[in-house]
Amino acid sequence: MYDNSVRLIGFLGQNAEKRTARNKTPYVILNLATTVRWRNKESQEYLERTEWHRLITWGNLAKFAGT
Repeated sequence: MYDNSVRLIGFLGQNAEKRTARNKTPYVILNLATTVRWRNKESQEYLERTEWHRLITWGNLAKFAGT
């Protein structure tokens, strides 16, 4: 079986938002900012771009992430 995974390293934009689904499963919503920096080859200027990611964790991972 194949395992798809992504590793995001960044900064939280706000505190974790704890919620419970209708079936009583806990989940946590996180807003994560990641930034990429690079140097423009033509102008030699440094540039950066920040992207926001909305992450949702369920079950035991939600319990850990929400603490």
